[in-house]
Amino acid sequence: MARAGVGALLQYPGLAQVFVMVVAAVVGIGGLVGFWIISSHIDFWRRGYRARWLTGNEWVYEERRAEGTVQCLAFSREIVGHGYPAPCEVHIPNEACWERQVPQWAQLRRAEIVERIAELFGADIGGRVQFRYPTEFQLRIDRHSEFCVLDDLDQP
Repeated sequence: MARAGVGALLQYPGLAQVFVMVVAAVVGIGGLVGFWIISSHIDFWRRGYRARWLTGNEWVYEERRAEGTVQCLAFSREIVGHGYPAPCEVHIPNEACWERQVPQWAQLRRAEIVERIAELFGADIGGRVQFRYPTEFQLRIDRHSEFCVLDDLDQP
Protein backbone atom coordinates (compact mmCIF):
# COMPACT_ATOMS: atom_id res chain seq x y z
CA MET A 1 0.00 0.00 0.00
CA ALA A 2 2.76 2.43 0.94
CA ARG A 3 4.68 1.62 -2.23
CA ALA A 4 1.60 2.31 -4.32
CA GLY A 5 1.20 5.73 -2.62
CA VAL A 6 4.85 6.61 -3.20
CA GLY A 7 4.57 5.41 -6.79
CA ALA A 8 1.53 7.60 -7.36
CA LEU A 9 3.31 10.62 -5.92
CA LEU A 10 6.31 9.97 -8.17
CA GLN A 11 4.03 9.85 -11.22
CA TYR A 12 2.30 13.11 -10.28
CA PRO A 13 4.88 15.63 -9.00
CA GLY A 14 2.22 18.34 -8.57
CA LEU A 15 0.24 16.09 -6.25
CA ALA A 16 3.45 15.24 -4.36
CA GLN A 17 4.19 18.93 -3.86
CA VAL A 18 0.67 19.62 -2.53
CA PHE A 19 0.92 16.59 -0.23
CA VAL A 20 4.25 17.77 1.20
CA MET A 21 2.89 21.30 1.75
CA VAL A 22 -0.21 20.00 3.54
CA VAL A 23 1.85 17.71 5.78
CA ALA A 24 4.29 20.56 6.55
CA ALA A 25 1.42 22.93 7.41
CA VAL A 26 -0.28 20.41 9.70
CA VAL A 27 2.98 19.59 11.50
CA GLY A 28 3.87 23.30 11.79
CA ILE A 29 0.50 24.31 13.22
CA GLY A 30 0.52 21.33 15.57
CA GLY A 31 3.96 22.33 16.80
CA LEU A 32 2.88 25.92 17.43
CA VAL A 33 -0.24 24.87 19.32
CA GLY A 34 1.78 22.38 21.37
CA PHE A 35 4.36 25.04 22.19
CA TRP A 36 1.64 27.51 23.19
CA ILE A 37 0.02 25.00 25.56
CA ILE A 38 3.27 23.77 27.06
CA SER A 39 4.84 27.22 27.45
CA SER A 40 1.97 28.46 29.64
CA HIS A 41 2.38 25.42 31.91
CA ILE A 42 6.14 25.96 32.08
CA ASP A 43 5.62 29.63 33.03
CA PHE A 44 3.17 28.58 35.76
CA TRP A 45 5.60 26.00 37.08
CA ARG A 46 8.53 28.47 36.97
CA ARG A 47 6.72 31.49 38.45
CA GLY A 48 4.34 29.68 40.77
CA TYR A 49 1.39 31.87 39.75
CA ARG A 50 -0.68 32.81 36.70
CA ALA A 51 -3.87 34.53 35.57
CA ARG A 52 -6.19 32.25 33.64
CA TRP A 53 -9.19 33.26 31.54
CA LEU A 54 -12.44 31.48 32.36
CA THR A 55 -15.21 33.04 30.29
CA GLY A 56 -16.26 36.52 29.21
CA ASN A 57 -14.56 38.94 31.59
CA GLU A 58 -14.07 36.34 34.33
CA TRP A 59 -10.50 35.46 35.24
CA VAL A 60 -8.80 33.63 38.07
CA TYR A 61 -5.45 34.31 39.72
CA GLU A 62 -3.86 30.98 40.64
CA GLU A 63 -0.90 30.10 42.83
CA ARG A 64 0.77 26.72 42.94
CA ARG A 65 1.48 25.47 46.46
CA ALA A 66 4.49 23.38 47.42
CA GLU A 67 2.41 20.20 47.78
CA GLY A 68 1.06 20.61 44.26
CA THR A 69 -2.41 22.02 44.95
CA VAL A 70 -3.58 25.26 43.36
CA GLN A 71 -5.14 28.15 45.23
CA CYS A 72 -7.32 30.56 43.31
CA LEU A 73 -8.77 34.04 43.55
CA ALA A 74 -11.47 35.12 41.11
CA PHE A 75 -11.57 38.59 39.56
CA SER A 76 -12.88 40.29 36.45
CA ARG A 77 -10.94 42.01 33.68
CA GLU A 78 -12.33 44.35 31.07
CA ILE A 79 -10.41 45.32 27.92
CA VAL A 80 -10.73 49.11 27.47
CA GLY A 81 -8.77 49.77 24.29
CA HIS A 82 -6.65 48.45 21.46
CA GLY A 83 -2.98 47.58 21.44
CA TYR A 84 -0.57 45.06 22.81
CA PRO A 85 -0.69 44.40 25.63
CA ALA A 86 -4.37 45.36 25.66
CA PRO A 87 -5.15 48.18 28.11
CA CYS A 88 -7.50 46.84 30.75
CA GLU A 89 -9.35 47.43 33.99
CA VAL A 90 -9.11 44.75 36.67
CA HIS A 91 -11.90 44.58 39.23
CA ILE A 92 -10.87 43.37 42.69
CA PRO A 93 -11.99 44.19 46.25
CA ASN A 94 -10.68 47.48 47.65
CA GLU A 95 -8.26 47.61 50.57
CA ALA A 96 -11.02 48.01 53.15
CA CYS A 97 -12.88 44.89 51.92
CA TRP A 98 -9.91 42.73 50.95
CA GLU A 99 -9.36 40.87 54.24
CA ARG A 100 -12.97 39.79 54.65
CA GLN A 101 -13.69 38.95 50.99
CA VAL A 102 -10.69 36.94 49.83
CA PRO A 103 -9.61 33.42 50.80
CA GLN A 104 -7.40 33.13 53.87
CA TRP A 105 -4.25 32.38 51.86
CA ALA A 106 -4.59 35.75 50.06
CA GLN A 107 -5.16 37.85 53.17
CA LEU A 108 -2.34 40.25 54.05
CA ARG A 109 -0.94 39.76 50.52
CA ARG A 110 -2.99 42.29 48.55
CA ALA A 111 -0.07 44.43 47.31
CA GLU A 112 1.87 41.36 46.14
CA ILE A 113 -1.12 39.85 44.32
CA VAL A 114 -2.09 43.17 42.68
CA GLU A 115 1.50 43.63 41.48
CA ARG A 116 1.56 40.11 40.04
CA ILE A 117 -1.76 40.54 38.24
CA ALA A 118 -0.54 43.83 36.74
CA GLU A 119 2.66 42.11 35.56
CA LEU A 120 0.73 39.21 34.03
CA PHE A 121 -1.36 41.68 31.98
CA GLY A 122 1.69 43.53 30.69
CA ALA A 123 2.23 46.47 33.04
CA ASP A 124 5.93 45.60 33.27
CA ILE A 125 6.34 46.08 29.49
CA GLY A 126 4.41 49.31 29.14
CA GLY A 127 0.83 48.06 29.19
CA ARG A 128 -1.87 50.06 30.95
CA VAL A 129 -3.52 48.11 33.77
CA GLN A 130 -5.93 49.99 36.02
CA PHE A 131 -7.51 48.52 39.13
CA ARG A 132 -11.12 49.29 39.95
CA TYR A 133 -12.79 48.51 43.21
CA PRO A 134 -16.52 47.67 43.08
CA THR A 135 -18.39 48.24 46.32
CA GLU A 136 -18.99 44.57 47.12
CA PHE A 137 -17.70 41.28 45.82
CA GLN A 138 -18.51 37.76 46.81
CA LEU A 139 -15.81 35.26 45.97
CA ARG A 140 -16.55 31.57 46.12
CA ILE A 141 -14.95 28.40 44.88
CA ASP A 142 -17.23 26.16 42.86
CA ARG A 143 -16.30 22.78 44.35
CA HIS A 144 -17.84 20.90 41.42
CA SER A 145 -15.43 22.39 38.91
CA GLU A 146 -11.77 23.24 38.71
CA PHE A 147 -12.03 27.01 38.72
CA CYS A 148 -13.18 29.90 40.87
CA VAL A 149 -16.32 31.85 40.06
CA LEU A 150 -16.81 35.58 40.57
CA ASP A 151 -20.20 36.81 41.74
CA ASP A 152 -20.66 40.61 41.57
CA LEU A 153 -23.31 41.44 44.14
CA ASP A 154 -24.12 44.74 42.40
CA GLN A 155 -25.77 42.83 39.56
CA PRO A 156 -29.55 42.27 39.81
